Amino acid sequence: MTGNDEITTAPANDDGGVAVADPSLFGSSFVVLIMDYEPRTNKPIYSFEDLREYLETKDDNGIFHFAYEDVYIGVSPDDLSAEEILDVVNSIP
Repeated sequence: MTGNDEITTAPANDDGGVAVADPSLFGSSFVVLIMDYEPRTNKPIYSFEDLREYLETKDDNGIFHFAYEDVYIGVSPDDLSAEEILDVVNSIP
C-alpha cells in the first residue's frame, strides 16, 4: 500500500519474476519486506531477540532489518510506536 486504497503491483522482470518495489515510492506507509537472503545494507542487521531493545532506543524512522532464523525482515515503520511494530512483527508466522 502506498498510503491510499489503491493496490499496486510490482512490474515483472524480463524472466517473468516480480520486480521488487522501489522503497522511495512508498510514500507514507508501513512496509514489511520478508527475504530469504541477507539484504545488502550498511546498517546493522539485528537479531529477533534484540528487536524490542532496538525499537525502544532507535531515533529515526528509517528502514531497519532483523534476522529470524534463516529469514531476513526489513521494516519501514514511518510513525508507528515500538509496540505497534512489535505487534506486526509478532503476527508474522
